[in-house]
Amino acid sequence: MFPPELYAAVKRIEASAAPLLRGSAERIVILDTHVVLECTLWRDESEADSPLGCALKARRIVPAASHETLLGLAGVAARPVKQMLEAEAAARALTMLERWGKLIRMPSKDMLTEAAEALDSENVRCRDPEDQKFLILTKAAANICGTALITRDKLLRKAAKKLRAAERGGAMLLLPEDFTE
Repeated sequence: MFPPELYAAVKRIEASAAPLLRGSAERIVILDTHVVLECTLWRDESEADSPLGCALKARRIVPAASHETLLGLAGVAARPVKQMLEAEAAARALTMLERWGKLIRMPSKDMLTEAAEALDSENVRCRDPEDQKFLILTKAAANICGTALITRDKLLRKAAKKLRAAERGGAMLLLPEDFTE
């Protein structure tokens, strides 16, 4: 079961997050759930000092998120690991979500709907339906400014290559370790 305090945190983040605006000069990135967790929750010195981790920390890049990506992040972050109790995992996830919420930009629902419809018409689908939300978010961001999808997920990368072909280069596709400024 999804802890109610995490759902409430997602709603607070949505209400307070800065919007993703057309013509933004910010460098917008889309990070899949595991990349976010690597940079925030699971990080060790190597990830914190990586070019991606440093750019996020210094706010030289700005991550975008949607309701769906925030819920997915909260759900994965709240999973207990090793001997951790569920309450401890939820508290850790809540802290991470609140920090993440201060960094993100969120596209409007209209932008996301437009992006989802465009992906349907271009027949761009991820074989893992749970990852379609990242393609929609990438498409929405690419429609208004340059963006990069940063992921190691093989199915998501394969679908994102189709998105890039349909967009003729509108969104970059990177592995976290390939990120440079």
